[in-house]
Formats: sequence, structure tokens, C-alpha cells
Amino acid sequence: MVGHTHEDIDGVFSIVTSALNAMMDLQTPRDVQRTLVNRMRPLFARSNLVFDCEIVDTIRDWCTLMPAGATLKNCYRARKGDGEGNDSYAVPQSFTFMVREGMPGGGVGIEMDDNVPRRLRSEGRSKDVFAMVKAAMSDQVLSQPPILVYPHSYLPATQSFVNRINSTTLTMNASLDESRSEELSDLANNIEQDFPHLQRGANYLRSLVNSERARQPFPVLNFIEAGPSASSNLHEFRLGNRVLPPKPYKLQVVYRHALAN
Repeated sequence: MVGHTHEDIDGVFSIVTSALNAMMDLQTPRDVQRTLVNRMRPLFARSNLVFDCEIVDTIRDWCTLMPAGATLKNCYRARKGDGEGNDSYAVPQSFTFMVREGMPGGGVGIEMDDNVPRRLRSEGRSKDVFAMVKAAMSDQVLSQPPILVYPHSYLPATQSFVNRINSTTLTMNASLDESRSEELSDLANNIEQDFPHLQRGANYLRSLVNSERARQPFPVLNFIEAGPSASSNLHEFRLGNRVLPPKPYKLQVVYRHALAN
């Protein structure tokens, strides 16, 4: 899937480049946003997909918001050695995840790597999440026993995190130092003097220097709104049914007459 996803992203950026190159007057981020939405939204709609583009002026303070968790090691390593015999171990290519209670027999009798600190066993273990690792996607067996990556005890904190993502007041905004503010002011003045028709762009640069300017709120994560409410459980999270993909073009044959001699 990695290769296919990469190709899809390349295709989208190719269309983005084409759309922007066709425009002769893009002076502000809002101009870019409007151009992309007008060009991309109809193209995505043909495949029953929704395209949107938002200007992010305020971001959530993710470092403060994120609950405690676990770190996965050895899953982001180079797939080949350095040519000198170092780090030449094969790297797994396929990962999927399964809840303990969803395993055959609730996981009883299955060899597992589920050692965690005792403090993380206070909440039970039926919602433990395991990573199922295969060396290659085509393999029929796992390359190691199912390994516990998300203990059941993490569930309450994670649920609280999800429920407050769209209502948090923990936010961050970019700020400019004095030298950068002076550079932008000078640039705005030069643009206004040399290119009077780019007045909107000059005004936008001046607005960035104003530390008291109004900030757009962080965008709402709609997939969270479509998920559990504050009284629901995270493991009951539902995104709804996927839109059926369009049917592919049918292979056709056209028989042609022989060329006259």
C-alpha cells in the first residue's frame, strides 16, 4: 500500500501544481486556498471523494494535549544495510492491530509478548491492543508473537484526549521576532512601490507584522465529531460506511477494417 499511496499523493500534487501555474494573480494564502478548492473539488467529486483546503492560523498545543503512551522501536529503520555489514537485518513490511478480546478465545493459549509495567495492569486487559507483524505482506505467518503496544489502562486518558480535541483552549500561534517583522515591512513597502497592482499582497504582509491581528480558530476535526460523544467509549469509535468506489472502466475491443491496398 505504501507505493500506491505515494503514487496517489504525487498525482494530487501534480494537479495542484497545474492549478497554481494557471493563475496569474495569487497574492495571499486565501487566493491559493480559493484556487485549489475551485479546481480540485470537482475532480475529487468524480471519485466520490471530498476535497477541502483550510488555512491554519492557530494550532492545538499537541505536546500538552497528548496523553502518555508507548514508543515503537525498530519500525522506522532502513530496509537495507549500509553496504558494510551494519544493520543488515530484514525490516518487517506489514503491521496490523488487533484487540485482545477480538482474538480467538480472547487470546488464551496464544503466545504473546504482553509484558508491561505492573502499574499499567490496574484497569484490566480486555482492550489491550496488539501489533501483528509480518516480514512481508504475502507471508502466511507472523514474524514474531503479537506484541502489546496499547495497554487497556491507556483507554480513559485517550478517551479524554479525543473528547476535548475540538474544544480545547490549549492553542499556539506563530510569532515573529523583531528582525523578521522589519524584513516583512520592508518587503511590503517595496512591493507597494514597484508593483502597485499587488496592493493586496502588500497589505497581507503588513498584517503578519501586527501581533494583535485577529487569528482564525483551529479547524474542527470532522472525523472526531462523527465519532464517539463524551459518554461513549473509544473502542466503539465508528466512522460510518465508506462511500462505494466508482466502477472501473470496462475493457473494450474495437475491430478495425483492413487498410485498402
